[in-house]
Parts: sequence; structure tokens; C-alpha cells
Amino acid sequence: MVHYIRLENKKSQNNIQSVGGKDGYRLRVGIFLSLAAFAVLSLYVSSRSIFSSAVVTRFQHQLTTVPYQTQNLTQYTNDVNRSGPVSSNGRYITESHEESPSGGHSKSPTKSDSTNLSGIQGKANAEGKQGTQTAGKGRAGDEVTQVVFAKVHKAASSTVQNVLLRFAMARDLDVMLPRAQDHVNEFGSKIDRSLLIEHRSGQSFDILANHLVFNEDEIAAYIPRTAFRFGILREPLSQALSALQYYTTNFLGPGSDLYNAVHKYAKDPVKGFLDNPQAFCNESPGSPVYACMINNRMSLDLGFGFSNMAVAKKDKSKIQAFVEKVDTQFDVMLISEYFDESMVLLRRHLHWQMKDIIYIRVNVADKKSEYVWRRDIKPNPTQMQTFKQWAAVDIALYDHFLTKFLKNIETEHLFQEELSAFKAVRSEVVNFCKNLSNSTVDVLNIAKNRWSEQFSVSRSHCQLMMMTEKEIVDMARASQRTRFHTSLHLS
Repeated sequence: MVHYIRLENKKSQNNIQSVGGKDGYRLRVGIFLSLAAFAVLSLYVSSRSIFSSAVVTRFQHQLTTVPYQTQNLTQYTNDVNRSGPVSSNGRYITESHEESPSGGHSKSPTKSDSTNLSGIQGKANAEGKQGTQTAGKGRAGDEVTQVVFAKVHKAASSTVQNVLLRFAMARDLDVMLPRAQDHVNEFGSKIDRSLLIEHRSGQSFDILANHLVFNEDEIAAYIPRTAFRFGILREPLSQALSALQYYTTNFLGPGSDLYNAVHKYAKDPVKGFLDNPQAFCNESPGSPVYACMINNRMSLDLGFGFSNMAVAKKDKSKIQAFVEKVDTQFDVMLISEYFDESMVLLRRHLHWQMKDIIYIRVNVADKKSEYVWRRDIKPNPTQMQTFKQWAAVDIALYDHFLTKFLKNIETEHLFQEELSAFKAVRSEVVNFCKNLSNSTVDVLNIAKNRWSEQFSVSRSHCQLMMMTEKEIVDMARASQRTRFHTSLHLS
């Protein structure tokens, strides 16, 4: 275009030379004014997109810093959060951030009624979005918003789930949820589409955080393989004993192996399990091993397979192949005994803000429960040998990923410094949330530090962090349905 204007200008000059006097002067002035007007117009057009971008950014910032009514939540999140670009690997992103000291990884309150839960979500989401516009140090690249979490049983996974669902609701992400219950599946790896919550046609889900038996191909039908995948493991003996207590206390049904064994060893079911775990689960061929939650359940959740467990757990080559397969399927495996370290490592992988990973433990065993459950367990050598044979798959899985996890955090740049900062901030938040009933302060302000921008924690945030698993899943489910029905009206 500029080249064309110059050619025309030369022709005009030749014509001007043949025109003399006032007419020539007027013609020169007219051409000059025309060219000046055209230049101004070109400058306006070229800057329009920049100006528009600045206006949108300013508008989004205003939306994230003022309260809004709950009924405006869906429209607000649709307008602001789903407009992000897509990264080269296909993950949805929101914005770019500065380089991280980590070196740049690639990789309850009382149950409320639905109205109160919706109000809590609205307030916390509005406040939570304040942290999405700017990046703190300690994170690199784009904020990852497509995540698959393999939620194994009794391994602090409900606390991780709470973190993920809060993040998803704050950013209006689509969560893969069952229509009812808490499991996407439980007694096999197949995913029945008809049992999943309503979803916008033609779009994948963003977040998976509910219990299921992991199957990479099944999940890929709903969430892209490029999504970040992670899980969490717990020391197998403590995991098995926690499961034993939980399912004995909450789901003990007459006629089951667990029911019969617990009554047989009523005085000390823990000792009974350590002495004779087979009495608590029927491993004979054809028996429903999937119904036993204390027989290598972490491995079953990660896809080991349900057939003939008694024989399979003795097959060392099969176990090794399974561990290696899991290692290739997941970007990182967290460790429950190193929970704070796990959250910091996860934050670095996902490039989230420190505020996003703050947590208050949920679904923790009651310390006031009977002595038989809360006493220190010190198995004798015979019991330990029996358990090693019983939990052979879980033990191999845990040992592999514990070693890998410790090596990972050892090589992370300035990891201990960030960990200390995270623990200090989390301590402030937990103390604030746990003492709200005795406080007149509604908001806790956390000062900016090397690893995080300044952020605030409100009563609404505390309520979300302290929700039971059922409460926050119900809230996420309600949010997902609202978004689905809104999309139908808008389409």
C-alpha cells in the first residue's frame, strides 16, 4: 500500500510541475492535506487492535476487582475466562508469565444449603480471579488449565481434589463429573458417557479430579492426551490401615468379607488384618476383588487390573511392567508423606499462583475415634513380611515413585526456599480460617514475596477450603450444570 502511494505521488508531482500560479499552489496543498489525512487514518487503523486489547484488559481487571451478584457468575466467566488462547501442545491457557527460578518446567464448615453454597462460590470466584492476571516469581510459561488427576483412595487425594475444583470454578473450566455419586467409575476402567454430567457439545472437559480407575484411552475420549496428568501415592501400610478404618467405619455391610473379618477380630481388627489379611478380602478366582478397598487399591486405581489378584501380585515381571507403564503415563506422581513439597512441585509444573495451592486438609480420619484405630501401629517382623506379600504391587509402585519424587525436588532450583515460604503463608491462612468465629477480620492480606504476588484470603475462601468432599463436588456439579444450560440458551 505504501509503495502504491509513492508511485501515485510521483505522478502527481509531474502533473503539478505543469500547473503554475495559484492553481499549482492549491493543488500542492490539497495533495499534502490528503496524504496527511491518509497517514493519520493508517495510524489509527494500525493502533486500533492495540487500543482494543488494552481496553479489554482494563475491563477484565475491573471485573476481577469488584464484587458481583451470584446470578452474573456464568455470564461473567463465559465473557472473561474462556477467551484464552491455546498453547502449541493444545492446552488451554490464560496468559504468559516470567521465567521461574525453577528453571522452567515443561511439564467443614457445617453443611450449607444450595443457596449458601452458591453465594460462597460467587464470592470466592470473584476474589479468586484477582490472582490470574499477573504472575509471581517461581512460575514459568503458561498457566496450565487442562489437568487429569488420578484420585486414588485414602492418600490425601480429597485435599488435592479441593485445590483442583476451586481452581476450576474460579476460572470457569469444564469439570468431568459423574451425574451422581463421587466416582466416575470404580469397578472397572470403562467410562459410561451416560453417567457423566451434561457437557457442552463438541468441547472437551478441562479438569478431572474425581475417583476413577485410570485408563488412558478411556479418558482421552473426554480430555485431550496433552492435558497434564498426575497422581498421588501414600506409604502402602498407612494407606491400607487408613482404608481399613474408613470403610469399616463408614461402609460396613453385612455379608461382606470385610464385615465378617471385622466382627471376627472385633477386639483388634488392625492386628487381625496384619496377621491374616486374606480374611478381609476374598482373592479366590472369580471373586470381586474390585470390591476390596484394602488389597493394593492404589495400583488398582491406576489401572493394574482386577483379574486374579492373588496370582498377579506374585508376578514380578508384570508388576515391573505396570510400574513402568504408569511412569510413562503421568507427568508427575506426588507423595502424601511429602504433601507440602508435593504442592509446591505441582505449582511449578502447572505454573499456578501460590494462592491456588493453599489448602486445609479434608477427609482426615477422626482423631477422637476409638483407640484401636488411632494408636501407633508397630507391626512385628512376621506381620511386615505378610503385608509385603499382600501389598506387593502397591509397595513396588510407591518405592519407585518415592525415589523419583525425592530426586526431582532435590534438583529443583531454590526449592527449599519456596517450600519454606509456602509453609509460612499456609500457616497464616490456616490460622486465619480456623479462628474466623472468634475474629472480626473478614480478609487476610498476604504480602508479596519472592514466590508470589500479594493476595487476599476471605471468609468465602476459607469456607471453600474447609468443605467436605461431597460439598465441593456438589458445588462444582451445580456450577457445571448452570454453565451447560446457559450454553444451550446462547447457542
